[in-house]
Amino acid sequence: MSRTPLKIALYASYQTGEEIPGYVRYALAHLAKTDFKVVLLTNERTLSQTSYEFLADNNIELFLTQNHGFDFGMWKRYLHMQAISNSENENIERLLLINDSVVYYQDKFEEYFEQAEKSHADVVSLTSNDEFAPHLQSFFLYMKPAALGVFFMHLFETPEQENFYDVTRRLEVALSEKFGEADVKMESLYHTERPVFFAYKELIEQGRSTSCVTTPTTP
Repeated sequence: MSRTPLKIALYASYQTGEEIPGYVRYALAHLAKTDFKVVLLTNERTLSQTSYEFLADNNIELFLTQNHGFDFGMWKRYLHMQAISNSENENIERLLLINDSVVYYQDKFEEYFEQAEKSHADVVSLTSNDEFAPHLQSFFLYMKPAALGVFFMHLFETPEQENFYDVTRRLEVALSEKFGEADVKMESLYHTERPVFFAYKELIEQGRSTSCVTTPTTP
């Protein structure tokens, strides 16, 4: 009996307190209104009762994991667990990787998904960057089936990294390189002349002031 294809959003967030921060709740709650299964991946700790209730009320899965490897480490361990437990990875038709290094002020997820679906690209990000080499930025990666095999192979074959810049170079940048080698089509929805971290004025002029890049997730 065939399984229903899945759409999964994996939201990675490193935090230190018992409460899920408001900006994380905002993103999770609006993601949960889409047709994606939403999973919060965060470092192992005890959460508050209100946090557990929030997750239950929004039908959001919680995955507590070790504090190493940054976002890619969290994504890798969750997907590896799924592969061992029920082969769910084989049924994914859309995979969204997202993290808490962007604060969303308005609910634009359906709009982003619609744009990604209209794109001829196999993997879509919000923005791209030329640091180290041209690449899609991993704080929001929307992947279709043609991209998933390359992604899984890269993720599972690359050792976890403990340094932020090693993660950026060996996992984020190298992922786009792997996509290019496999002729996986890539696109970013928004473009800036300056590096994205310094391009707030350009994004505002484009009418894209609905989110703000903040400090990258830290181990």
